[in-house]
Formats: sequence, structure tokens, C-alpha cells
Amino acid sequence: MNGGLGSRPFWPLVSGIFRKPTVYPPNTYHWACGGNRRPRVASRASSLGWVCPTRALGGLTRAVLLGLFILVLGGCVAQQQYRTDRTPFVGTNPSVPTNRSIIETNPLYELVFVEVDDQGVLWKRRDAAYALDHVHATVTANGSAGAMMLTFVHGWKHNAAAEDSNVGLFRAILQSLAVMEASLATNEGRAPRKVIGTYVGWRGYPITSTLGLWNLSIYDRKKTAEIIGSRGLWEVLARLEGIRDEEVEQERRTLAQRVMLKERFAPTRLITIGHSLGGTVLYHALGQVIHERLASAPGMLAEQPHPNLDVVVRGYGDLTVLINPAFEALQFNAVRDALLDIPQFGLAQRPFLAFLTSEADKATKVLFPLSRFTRDLKDAYRQRGDPDLPLDERKADVTAIGHYVPFRSHNLSIVDGAFDGKAENASFRSWIAGASSLQVVRLPHPPGTVPVNSVRFEGCGRPDVPRLPILNIGVSRFIIADHSIPAVNTPGYDALADAVAGLIRLNDYPVDEDLQRRRDDATRQMQSTMAALLRR
Repeated sequence: MNGGLGSRPFWPLVSGIFRKPTVYPPNTYHWACGGNRRPRVASRASSLGWVCPTRALGGLTRAVLLGLFILVLGGCVAQQQYRTDRTPFVGTNPSVPTNRSIIETNPLYELVFVEVDDQGVLWKRRDAAYALDHVHATVTANGSAGAMMLTFVHGWKHNAAAEDSNVGLFRAILQSLAVMEASLATNEGRAPRKVIGTYVGWRGYPITSTLGLWNLSIYDRKKTAEIIGSRGLWEVLARLEGIRDEEVEQERRTLAQRVMLKERFAPTRLITIGHSLGGTVLYHALGQVIHERLASAPGMLAEQPHPNLDVVVRGYGDLTVLINPAFEALQFNAVRDALLDIPQFGLAQRPFLAFLTSEADKATKVLFPLSRFTRDLKDAYRQRGDPDLPLDERKADVTAIGHYVPFRSHNLSIVDGAFDGKAENASFRSWIAGASSLQVVRLPHPPGTVPVNSVRFEGCGRPDVPRLPILNIGVSRFIIADHSIPAVNTPGYDALADAVAGLIRLNDYPVDEDLQRRRDDATRQMQSTMAALLRR
């Protein structure tokens, strides 16, 4: 915004606001009104002279326009890379503005930063490689204990600055996750997994909060989020998934040895979270990948269901959670159609993608449809009359995914009354058997306390598709009160963390009791074989 509009001089356009109206002869051109360098063709209305529109403004109007221009120009946030220092930050106050470290170390967790510009291009590939190499080293250095890999893509009005509130929130999330993991590991008699976080930063707002002007940037930032997701970010996400897969494969190779040694362990997990327009970034990066993996399932686009009912589709990593995502329901329709082409998923299928949208989120419920109004005017739509897959294209194209009721699968709420581990296991078994609802145990917050209630996912969409791996969940206002992620150590945050933790634990749950017995028999057979070899 500092240099001008395109290749044209910018100041003449602005300075013309305060000058008196000037009449120009026909067939002349004035820079203050923009356009090209060709002479203006005189029209009948301008046969006596042409009045430049910017100069025909009244004095008060000119003053207002110039004032707005100064506010916008003064409030511009320059595009920049915030994390440029390769010296890890190890201090006790990482939120100081002078902290520009790519890596932050903490006794409980490790945190790295990867940044992209408005065109979805990595600021510096070597810096991104440095950060991701640190993730790889941290995961593999934890030995057989595994790791909890957490990726966060922030949303609107945020960036990667050390003092940004979303950076502070992610630090707090990592810390609380490390405390919870240590508590669970102690209860389960195993070593705790190392917690390593990756914060993906981008220019979440081009204007500062002066007079609320940043609220005008939603449409521009949404387009930028779509660009970022569809370009360079996938390379970063693919590297993280590769690190996870490499470690999981190593854990699989040593499984027999661990069983012989009666060593308890938890697998390495990759959890990806996007908030607001960060959800838009992630969906544009992962949506096509998920669609391709669904489309490769047997029986896709076939009139008759495939006889193989043991279909298992892999998502990205282990679990992707998009909180109050800001993208249109119509963008999800192709994935949903492919998803519902599969009549039943196999017993090994687990949820890998969840949209969590608060019923009280006015940003995606009210402001988002207003920002899509122009698209509604110019595009052509139709009503799909398929009774199994009804679709109002116009409404789906202006409604955020979480507020489009026909696509909703579950509601999330807090349920009064304690819920123990045995009841949770029974709920897990019911889910695997094909139930549409799931209730999970509240984890202690802080450790040592006893929760007095539980969290329940109540099915409300298509319960005839067992073990649905993609969940579109409406969230109670008592869990997420508005557009923001609840602050750490609040009841809403605790309930949200319990819900996500419940989905993670569901991923760890045995496929079914019969299959588990077969696995145990195979393990005992492997132990006997290895023992016989050792005696030779």
C-alpha cells in the first residue's frame, strides 16, 4: 500500500481530494482518476469540458475520504517474517517482542515456527527445513516412548509474532498437553511421550485494529487463506506426516520385542488443529488429499454398493480438528458425497477429520455469509433433488460448513454426572459396533481433581453410516462461547480438550475383541518362536 496502485502514481489520486474541482478540455487525461495513458474520448456530456470525479467532491466529503485513507494507510501491517533467529529461545518469557527464534525450548515441550507469505510461498525454505529437522530430531530422540506431534494453523487477525495471543495460546496448549500426557503415562505405567508443536504463521490481518478497521479484511484474508492452503503449505504438512509415519513404522517393527519385555507404550500421534481462517488454510491443503483417498475406495460412484464392507480410509496424520472453520459448506460437498458413497466403514476405521463449530460463533454464522453476498449474486446455482443427498447450492455456498445443518453429523455438549473408564470403553465399543453417539471421560484438570461430568457426541445426521470418519459437529455455547478458542484452564477449554482427547483415545482403541484375541495369539506365537530361536 506504500507505493501505489499497480504501476500508477498514487499520491496524485489522494492529493486531488483536497483541491478545487478542475475542468479539463475534451480528449485529455488526468492521472488522478486512474485508467490508462490513452486520451479520453470526448462524449456528448463532456463536450464543454470534463470534470474529474475525485475533484468534484465537496469539502467535507474530501476530508472524510482523506481521513479514512490516512487511517487505513497508518494501520497497514507489513508482510514480514517474524521468526528469523536460529538460536533457540530458552528464556522464561518467550512472549517478549524481541523473541524472533524459530525454535523455542521448554522443559515440557518443544515449539517450532514455519511461516508463509500471502502467496503461499515459504518465507525461507532453509528456515522451514531447519524447523522441521528439529521436529524430526525431537521425535526420534525420545527412544521408544513416542511423541505427540501437534500442528497449529492460526486464523484471522493473528500472526507468528512472539507476543501474538494465538502464539501464547498454543504455548499454553502444549504445556497443558504435556502435563496431561505425564499424568496419563504415570497411570498407565509407561514413559511419557515427548510433546512437539509446529506453529504455522501467515499474515492473518493486513490492517491493525484501529477503529475496528481490521474487521473489513475478512474477504481479503479468506482469499489469502485459500491461496496459502492450495500452494506451498502442503509440502510442510507432508513432511510432518512423513516424520510421523517413519516413527510409527519403527514402533511397529519393535512391537514384538516390547511385548516380550512387557513394555507399555503409547504410539506416536500427529494431531493438526486449525482455527477460523486457519481451518480454511488446512482444508484447502488437505481436502483434495482426503478426497483422493476416499475416491480410491472400492465401489465409488457405483450404482450397487460394493460387497466389501471392510473399507478403511486413511486421513491426514491421525486426527485433524478444525475449530470454527471459515469456509463454505459447498466446498465440502464433493468429499461428503464420496464419503456417503461408502455404505459402511470397516471395524478398523476411526475418525480422522472433525469440524467443531460453536452455535454462538457470530463470525462464521453472521459475518461470513455477508462476506459471501457478492458471490451469491453472480454465480449460477441449482437445487439437487437427490432424496439421499439433497443440496441447496446457493445456501451451501454462502454458509460456513459448521452452520449448514444438512451436513451436520453430531452435536457436542457437556453431560452432568461422572463417567468412568469402564463406561467410556463401553461407549467406544458401541461406536465401533456402529452407534452414532460417543461419550468420553473428562480428564483431570488440573491433575488430581475429579471431574463431575462428561462430554458427549450425540449423532444427529446419518446414523445409517457406521464408523463415519469425518464428523461435522455443532458445539454447545457452554464449551465454545464465541469465535475464539476458549482460554486455557477455563471450563470451556477443559471440555473442548476432553472432546479432542476422546477422539485421540478412540484412535488407540482395539479394533474389536475378536481381532484383539487373534493379535494376542499371534504375539504369543511370535514369542514362542523367538524363545525357541534363542535356545538354539
